[in-house]
Amino acid sequence: MQGGFLAVNNQNNVLRGYNESAKEIIVGEAIESISYAYDTIAILTETGKVILDGTLLPEEENIVNITKVVSNDRSFSAIKEDGSVIAWGHPSWGGDVETASGDLVNIIDIQALEYSYVALTDDGNALRYLRMRVDVTAGNSEESSGLANQFKEFENSLEEATGARVHLSGDLILVHNVLSGLV
Repeated sequence: MQGGFLAVNNQNNVLRGYNESAKEIIVGEAIESISYAYDTIAILTETGKVILDGTLLPEEENIVNITKVVSNDRSFSAIKEDGSVIAWGHPSWGGDVETASGDLVNIIDIQALEYSYVALTDDGNALRYLRMRVDVTAGNSEESSGLANQFKEFENSLEEATGARVHLSGDLILVHNVLSGLV
């Protein structure tokens, strides 16, 4: 957190400060851990509830039954009591568990990496999941087709090298067609 601070008072509430201002986040129960990503803090309570303050918010409204929360620069990942994993935040920083190299079940520990996470299963196998975003520009449909073929080759080689399931998706917008429709 650049230019700010976090503090816990004797009522187990979190004080979050920026420059000369401060905000109190009412927690009301014992705090297990505090994680930080981008401009968001995630407070894990001893009862397994996660309280969030910031802009990186998950689709789920109530994050409960959590045993651990970790974060990197732009996303969070959490282990639920049933051993499953949820993630939220920027997809390019691991905020999406759909790209896991295996099923994220029976997870006993999780660690944050720069752009991804590593999860450890109860049988000792480590699963790594990440998501990357690549923006490219193509001048015409022939170039677009060539890029699509290059990405398919990259997908295959990445799957062979890592043993992970790799999914590529994206949207193609031909700028020339968009601009032509405006005149």
